[in-house]
Amino acid sequence: MAKSVMMCNMPIGIAAKVFEMLNPGKVKIECSPWLEERRYIQTDCEPNSLVYPEGWYYDNGCFTNKHTTTTGLYEEIRLIKSSSAKWKNFAPYCTLEK
Repeated sequence: MAKSVMMCNMPIGIAAKVFEMLNPGKVKIECSPWLEERRYIQTDCEPNSLVYPEGWYYDNGCFTNKHTTTTGLYEEIRLIKSSSAKWKNFAPYCTLEK
């Protein structure tokens, strides 16, 4: 029997790349030597209008798998507008459907 890995358990680098691919032209993975968290996702689209990989969602400024991972390990990347404004200040909600 073939084994499979749930998308929510994928490393954040892979999940972020899939997120970028699901939202062509709307989402871009960036890296900055000036930001504390170095890696971030840039988008000017409202987070609830984006398509997320299974088990990943937007939560108060971040792309995360916090309440869906089956390993208990979660990761997150901050979403930032092209103006460098944090999405957390504009969209303080969660897209996780419980």
